[in-house]
Amino acid sequence: MDRMILGARSLAAERAAQLTIAASLTIAEYLAPRWLARFRRAHPDLHVSLAVGNSGEVLEQVMAGRVPVGFVETPAPPRTVASTTVAHDALVVVVGSTHPWARRRTPLQATDLVASELVLREVGSGTRDTLARALERAGTPLGNARMELASTVAVKAAALEGSAVAVLSELAVSAEIATGQLIAMPVEGLDLTRSLRAIWLPERRPDGAAAELVRIAKAAR
Repeated sequence: MDRMILGARSLAAERAAQLTIAASLTIAEYLAPRWLARFRRAHPDLHVSLAVGNSGEVLEQVMAGRVPVGFVETPAPPRTVASTTVAHDALVVVVGSTHPWARRRTPLQATDLVASELVLREVGSGTRDTLARALERAGTPLGNARMELASTVAVKAAALEGSAVAVLSELAVSAEIATGQLIAMPVEGLDLTRSLRAIWLPERRPDGAAAELVRIAKAAR
């Protein structure tokens, strides 16, 4: 009995010393590192793991109970999960400096965007879902993609090459816009703002370390 109690306590201590979370790509690349750095300063002995995927994959991780909390970009999380907004973001339509639109002086229309050589993230991406939702509201469905790439970096590289049009988080392209490598293109009548959310199972509300990380994310806004 003593050995069983000791083993149970050891297992509980091991679990308490670990925190595994999941985040979608944009959040994982541009926001989560800062959140985790602040968290680690307060908890230097806690081992933290970050699983990265698109928003759909993060949702699956949370619903399967593999992580206590996930961070997603999807515009409308399903009602099977609880959520809270931790940050705000906006998508930006960008082209390379040699693209014909780079010299354009008038805003694009949603129809221009849909008819262009648009490179998209894969199905399940929060970035793609946000764009599709915005276009639907503007009365211009997205339709089939000419090119799908499974990472923000790949989409950005396609736009930098010059012929493709990309729609990415302003977090991902701010440096390239500042240096003139990418040109931001306004689109008339298209709302590309979005909320970034923490999600969890309603019956497993984050507590302890997971809850503190959510608080850190919200405080960093």
